[in-house]
Amino acid sequence: MTALGRRLIAAECAGGDLSETMARTRAILQGAVHEGLFLADRVEARTALVASPWRRHWLAYDPTAALSRLTCPVLVIFAGRDLQTPPATHGPRIRAALG
Repeated sequence: MTALGRRLIAAECAGGDLSETMARTRAILQGAVHEGLFLADRVEARTALVASPWRRHWLAYDPTAALSRLTCPVLVIFAGRDLQTPPATHGPRIRAALG
């Protein structure tokens, strides 16, 4: 995951109401525009993503509770080159939940 991606996730997970979260996200993106890392015409669309119920669910979802209730064999494949969610991030928790 890029440094910009990490900052955006941290802004979304920092708490507060939705308007505060959107303001934090917008500020980060506007800074990224000035650094040449993000397109100015995409700032509002990306900021609006923060309000998406799916996005809020995705950030809050912890699959370990569901995994720990499984009683059937499970195949878990970790993508070693995954830049969005490196195996080191979730691997130990998934292994523990399935153990």
